[in-house]
Amino acid sequence: ETVLLVEDDDAVRALATIALEGQGYRVLAAGDGPAALGLLAGGGADVRLLITDVVMPDMGGQELAEAARRLA
Repeated sequence: ETVLLVEDDDAVRALATIALEGQGYRVLAAGDGPAALGLLAGGGADVRLLITDVVMPDMGGQELAEAARRLA
């Protein structure tokens, strides 16, 4: 299954990606909300789970989740 991971801290994003891939997930990683929405809008992946940081510049996790729901 595919997970969309959104985290603005590069080190945290890299570690979380490694951990999720180690459990067998396909991970799409983005550094901020707009980049994540771009990945979703591309439509190439069947994302089953959104894991997001709550506090990020430009777009917080709650706002991202609401926007992602509208795209689904």
